[in-house]
Amino acid sequence: MHLELSTPIEQIELQAPVMNIVNKEKVACVKLTDAQGNPITLHIHTTANEDINDAGNRAYVDVEIREPACLDIAQQLNEHVIQKVIEKHNSPEWFNKEIPENVIRQVFESFMEKQKSREHSFFRLKTPYKHKRPQVPVYTVCEAEIAKVPNDATGDDAAIEADETIVASLAPYTGKQVCYEVQIEPLRFLKTQFRTSLRLVAVHHTYNTDDVDFTELILNNEVHREEKDTCLLYTSPSPRDRQKSRMPSSA
Repeated sequence: MHLELSTPIEQIELQAPVMNIVNKEKVACVKLTDAQGNPITLHIHTTANEDINDAGNRAYVDVEIREPACLDIAQQLNEHVIQKVIEKHNSPEWFNKEIPENVIRQVFESFMEKQKSREHSFFRLKTPYKHKRPQVPVYTVCEAEIAKVPNDATGDDAAIEADETIVASLAPYTGKQVCYEVQIEPLRFLKTQFRTSLRLVAVHHTYNTDDVDFTELILNNEVHREEKDTCLLYTSPSPRDRQKSRMPSSA
């Protein structure tokens, strides 16, 4: 696994707080942006081994963080956000000197999740949920198409057309290289804590044509699997034929 942010951590800015309605309650929200005011995107490059958890009215994907370098990036992101809030906490539009700095540090909820039952920390990615089911866009590109793009190409010349599929499960991508495109949502200041959420925007999957077996794809689907098994039954050698094949031929 490795992580990529759309802007260096030290350049991430916190915008002025605004009031939003969350679950019918007023909540102060603060956007995390780059210097131009654009949202911060996190790309998680990894081998897929997790599926979408459907919680009934919402869905999420938990991505374990095992590499020390990735943990370090997440911790740097935590510390940067805390420091930015501390820098602003004296201003009238923030806490107006009414909250000690040590309290700010204590009530911040990390970008990483932890559970006693799990060995590793993880990112919890909120996934799109519509019509009572997860609906995650997956964009698939062939490596051969990427190879055709010149290294110095920019703009439309560097664009590659991808196949889009909406999925409710990531099981078909298990063991494959994927990139989770994640947007960092605004900080929400609740009564006893402040935190942000990570929202899964899309999954990007790149495949190699050498890995595709069109015959197997067709014969192993539900429509043809029974037919394939029947064919194998009739084409398999009988026990007598197998015995003959083991007998030495006469001179």
